[in-house]
Amino acid sequence: MSLLAADTVATVDPAPALREHDNARTRPAWGEPYWKVEPSAPLATQLTKHTCDIAIVGGGLTGLITALLCAQQGASVTVLDAATPGAGASGRNAGFVTPGLTSSHVVCKQRYGEAVADALWRFSIDAVDETRQLIADQHIDCGLRRTGRLTLANTRAHHERMRRWSVFSAERFQTQLSIVDQADVPAYTSVGDHAGGMLDPTTLTIDSGRYVSGLVDRATAAGVTIVTDCEVREIGSNAAPGDHRFVLKTGLGELRANTLVLAINGYMPGLESAWRRQVIPVGSGLIACAPLPDEARNWFSPRGLAIETSENFKRYARLLPDGGLLFGGRDSLLPPESQKSSARLEYRLRDWLGPAFEHGMKISHAWPGRLGFTSAQLPILAQSDGVYFAGGYCGHGIPFSNAFGQRLARWITSGERPDTPFAHVTHRALPARSLTQPLLAMATLYYRGYDHLERIWLNR
Repeated sequence: MSLLAADTVATVDPAPALREHDNARTRPAWGEPYWKVEPSAPLATQLTKHTCDIAIVGGGLTGLITALLCAQQGASVTVLDAATPGAGASGRNAGFVTPGLTSSHVVCKQRYGEAVADALWRFSIDAVDETRQLIADQHIDCGLRRTGRLTLANTRAHHERMRRWSVFSAERFQTQLSIVDQADVPAYTSVGDHAGGMLDPTTLTIDSGRYVSGLVDRATAAGVTIVTDCEVREIGSNAAPGDHRFVLKTGLGELRANTLVLAINGYMPGLESAWRRQVIPVGSGLIACAPLPDEARNWFSPRGLAIETSENFKRYARLLPDGGLLFGGRDSLLPPESQKSSARLEYRLRDWLGPAFEHGMKISHAWPGRLGFTSAQLPILAQSDGVYFAGGYCGHGIPFSNAFGQRLARWITSGERPDTPFAHVTHRALPARSLTQPLLAMATLYYRGYDHLERIWLNR
């Protein structure tokens, strides 16, 4: 899926489940996410220290992992978050830990050559295992499970593409992908009418709130200072010899640091940096349903698989440990803060999983989120003038924030630049924000239409 979209469809009347639900968090539509970020101890609300070795802007997964690992090496670290840890995409995602990239292997090969394309995809596969290992090493209880994932083919052409990829990926990367023929799909799910699917048994799922909470607890135990409601308004350099290199002006005062990390992904503020126009915020949204009757759970997936579609604007869902179901997807790339966006998301839920409502499925939560995308549809790990940056995860935030956070920490503490294939990727500067919205609107219309026509014509 490319980068370009906007909120240009007609208003859809909110469906009854959102109109009538009594939970204040889902009225009028958007509210708090299903996941709960609840650290063991209160976090700082004031700058009690005004100097540190490393200042990290952003308290999401990337920032927390970098802070934790640097502190465990003896560095003095302060994390500044404009809200609270996990308030952005890190605590508002679907909890998927999956291999893969938004940019296909074919596209990567065309742009960077076969060796780099292979290395990029190998990195994404290894990042899943790195995430699992970090969770184990830090003893974080976040409900990590290997659920597996079924990608349903919306067209016969998609299914054939999956077949080719499964063979290529097994030979090149030793993956365990398997093809599900159309006649066998009912054994895995009763969702929709699809041309078949592809099963990836390596997909992991976590409780995103508990993961962020665990990282916060480990980081503070290691000596990291995490300051909430602390917006960074300006970053300057200090030319005085022997003094800290960076001066961060915040709503709570100044912080001076020798090293600066920007870990803000799709929540790029108005801070000048080398990456300000290389990462664009793209909207997403999620709905959680209350615990389902057994009949509804079995209808969705008797094997407990996470399920997604092969559309450009894909839909995805997973069963939750409490018996509920989480659904996500988009048909627009703009930030989805409006009631209209909530209604559209529920429309897509009912269009795809409508029969589950007949089996007793009820919506309990609905909330918006924001992802960071780049022009190359590949993430960024870089350093410029002493400032480190990681972001632009393009919907693969959990594995990449883990992998990049670990590499950032080693880079900062050892001084050795990590050898990753992403150094070969060029990211074009995106248009000014005033031009971005119309471009995103055009792309939204294009991909909505493309998905619709593809489904109609390629299945004839």
